Amino acid sequence: MELIITQVEKTYHLPKNITESDLRYYFFLGSFFIRSDKNSICAEWEWIPLLDFVYCLTYVALELKNRTSDEAFVDFTENDEKLFLSRTDDSLTIRASFSDEMIEVPLSVFVKEVSRVSGEYLDGLAAQYPNLSRNSFFRKTLNLTKLLV
Repeated sequence: MELIITQVEKTYHLPKNITESDLRYYFFLGSFFIRSDKNSICAEWEWIPLLDFVYCLTYVALELKNRTSDEAFVDFTENDEKLFLSRTDDSLTIRASFSDEMIEVPLSVFVKEVSRVSGEYLDGLAAQYPNLSRNSFFRKTLNLTKLLV
């Protein structure tokens, strides 16, 4: 399984005291792709708030890993679409309201890929925008990804 997130604009001019809401929903917009050997779920919308997506997907991966829940979803409130994740034993099924495709993958592979992609994305943002480390939501997201390891 492969998770890819792509950011539309490579440079943003962030306000000095950016709010959680602004950071979470109005900056770092893009698309995501989840691919397996057989299927792919693509959201090439270019307006997905990627920092929020990373936070939500990491949160869901942690819930599924820790068996807090066997079913979860990531909600795209901008268009009422959802990404559905369902755990059965050590297997995970991923579906989307916007796609007929379904991906089945071992839960451990999903958790590892979410951890890798989220960590790389957040590290890249932190390197490009050093002031982000002062934002409580950014720190919360970064800390959440560390729990997946």
